[in-house]
Amino acid sequence: MENQLQMLIRPLWIELPMCVLRQGHGCKMLFPILNMHAYLKHIAAGMFIVLLCTGCSTKRNTPATRAWHELTTRYNIYFNAEEAYNEALKSITESHIDNYQTWLPMYPNSADPNDTVVKQPGGPFDRVVEKMTTAIQEHSITAKPRRDPAQPNTQEYRDWLRQNEFNPFIDRAWLLMGKAHVQNKDYTEAISVLSYTVRLFAYDIDVVSEAQIWMMRAYTEMGWFSDAEGLALTLQVRRLPKDLHDKFTEFYAFLLIRQEKYRDALPFLIQTVKSEKSGIQKRRLQFLLGQVYAHLGERENAYNAFEQIKKLSTPYDEVFNALVAQSQVATGDGEIIGELQKMAENKKNSAYLDRIYAAIGDVYLSRNNVEKAIENYLLAEEKSVRNGVEKALTQVTLGDIYFERKDFLKAEPRYSQALGALPRSSGNYARVEFRTDVLGELVPHMEVLARQDSLRQLAVQPDESDKIIEGELFRIGSIAKDRLGDFEFAVEVYNRHLTDFPESIRRKEVYHQLYQLYLRMGNRAMAKSL
Repeated sequence: MENQLQMLIRPLWIELPMCVLRQGHGCKMLFPILNMHAYLKHIAAGMFIVLLCTGCSTKRNTPATRAWHELTTRYNIYFNAEEAYNEALKSITESHIDNYQTWLPMYPNSADPNDTVVKQPGGPFDRVVEKMTTAIQEHSITAKPRRDPAQPNTQEYRDWLRQNEFNPFIDRAWLLMGKAHVQNKDYTEAISVLSYTVRLFAYDIDVVSEAQIWMMRAYTEMGWFSDAEGLALTLQVRRLPKDLHDKFTEFYAFLLIRQEKYRDALPFLIQTVKSEKSGIQKRRLQFLLGQVYAHLGERENAYNAFEQIKKLSTPYDEVFNALVAQSQVATGDGEIIGELQKMAENKKNSAYLDRIYAAIGDVYLSRNNVEKAIENYLLAEEKSVRNGVEKALTQVTLGDIYFERKDFLKAEPRYSQALGALPRSSGNYARVEFRTDVLGELVPHMEVLARQDSLRQLAVQPDESDKIIEGELFRIGSIAKDRLGDFEFAVEVYNRHLTDFPESIRRKEVYHQLYQLYLRMGNRAMAKSL
C-alpha cells in the first residue's frame, strides 16, 4: 500500500508549482492546481488519498498513517526546506569575498577563531530550522503500532517495534535541522540537535554516522578539538557509505588545518579537492591546498596546485590571485619577475597594480634584495585604489623593514595607517598595535630633535636649540629603553647625549641608564667601565 501511495502522491508534490491547502480530520494535504486539465488528471488519486487518510493523526500508527506522514514530510516540508538550505548556502558562497593574502577559510561562513564577539542566535538558515521543527512537531510518529499477528516474531520485527520513531523520513528532518544550525554558526544548538539525533536513531548506523560527522564540524568550529578528535577516531574505524566517507574526509581535513597540523591534513585535503562538486568551493579548496604546500616549504607542489586553478573555469580575478601566489613560490626569480612586470604593463590589470608590485616586492625580499623590495612596496602603496587589507599588509611589510633599520620616522606612519584596516584576527595585529602605540610616543620627540638639529646647523638660536636637543635626547633614550625595548638604540641615543652635552645636569642619570642597559645586554665589561 505504501508503494501505491507514493506513486499516487509524488506527482502531486513535485510536478506542479501552485497549490491550495485543504484539511480533513486534522490532516493537512496539498492539492496542486495548475489548470483544469491537471486537476481532472489527479482528482481520482486525490479522492482516494483523502479517504485513505481519514484519522491520520500521529497518535495512530498504522501502515496508512506512516505512509501519509512520510510522504507529507518528504515531498512537502522537507523538499522546500532542502531547497531553502541549498539557496542560502549558494548565496553565502557566491557573495563571499576571499582575501588571498591570508589563509583562505575552508568554508566562507566558518567561525573566526579570533572573534570575541558573542554570536546572536539565528541566521540565513532560520527558515530551514523552522520548517524542520514543523515537520517534527506535526509528522513525528512515536505511538507504538499494534503487533501484527501475521508478522513472524523475528528479531528484526521486535527491534522495529522497540524503536522510538515510526515516520521513516523524520531522521532526515533532524539531520537537516542540525546542519542548518551549523551553517548558522549556532554550534551549541547544533550539537544538542545532532546528539539527540544519535540517541533517537541509534538503530540506524548511517544516520548516527552522519550526525556525528556534522558534530565533528561543529566541535571544530568551536575549537573543541579533543571532542572532534574523539568522534574522528570513532568514525575512522567505521565502514561509511561513499557520500558520508567524503564528508568525513572533508571535515577531518578541516579539523587538522584548524589545529595547524598541515602535514597530516594534506592527504585528506587532496581527496576533498578531488571529490568537491561545486566549482566555487573547489577553487577555494585548490587555492588552500597551494597555501598548505607553500607553508610546508614544498614550493614545486604549491606552484602546481596554484596552476591547477587556471583549469577550473576560473574567473579572471581568481586566475590573477593564483599567478600572484605562484610568484611567491617560484624558484626562478628573473622569469617570475618578468611575468609580473608584463602583468603590470597590461591595462587589464590596472585595478591590480598594488597586488602586482607587492608580489614583486615579496620576490625581491625573499632573495634579500631589500632595496628593490622597498622600491616595489612603495609602488604598491602608491598604486593602491582600495585602501583595504591588501594595502595594510604592504604597509606592515614596509613598516617592518624601516623598523629593523631603526628608521622610525618612516615606520610609524605605515603602522598607524595599517592598523585601521587590519582585522583583529590578523596575526600581525598585536605587533602592529604595540609598535603604533610606542612609535606614536617616540616619533614626535624624534621630529623635534631633527628640526632642532637643522636649526643648530643653520646657527639659528643655537643656545635655545641645544637646550631642546638635550631634553629630547634624554626622552628618546628613556622611551627606547623602557617602552620600545630597543637597548642598542637607547645606548646610541644616551652616548650621543654624553658626547654633545658633557656638562648636562642629567649626566649622572644618563650614566646610570647606560649601566643598566649594558648589564641587561650582558656586556659587563662596558658596565664596569662607566
